[in-house]
Amino acid sequence: LTAEQRIVGLTLLPTHVLGPLYDDKEVVLDLRAIAADGRQFQVEVQVRAYDSYAERVLFYWSGLYHGQLGAGKTYRDLNPVVAVHFLFFNLLPPDEQHRYCHHIFDVRERSSGYRLTDHLELHTLEMLKFKKDSVSLADDEERWLLFLKRGHEMTTDEVASLGLPALVEAEKKLSHISQDKL
Repeated sequence: LTAEQRIVGLTLLPTHVLGPLYDDKEVVLDLRAIAADGRQFQVEVQVRAYDSYAERVLFYWSGLYHGQLGAGKTYRDLNPVVAVHFLFFNLLPPDEQHRYCHHIFDVRERSSGYRLTDHLELHTLEMLKFKKDSVSLADDEERWLLFLKRGHEMTTDEVASLGLPALVEAEKKLSHISQDKL
């Protein structure tokens, strides 16, 4: 990552927050991060499917986006918001066209594919579609996905064997957090 892309602020938010709708009772927002260039990231882990999940994703994304404008600010002050949703259910059909687990949505003109803005970017990672084991991992994204899906079952040595120091650090911090809750 470049210096501008690095995370400079991180907020861990409560995981059991009531939503504004009657059937919206689980996680609203797990993590919010801000990069040096001002981009904001909304990261959510969701284990249960909701009706109208796509609309729910947009609703919470829009809250972070419009929440940037305070008194005296202009639209030029807005920064991109990237929503990342780790889903433990299938959002898209399990057909050949949607067989990969990582999907990226943005705003484009239909016929030319021209991207209107980089301010709206939605990532869904359907963890049930991620089937790889530690031997067949192709890149760092897949190493992180394996850790997120199976890290609770992995030993410290197995995490270290993935070859990413950041994963070892994440495993240590998660272990420390879980000990604090005992």
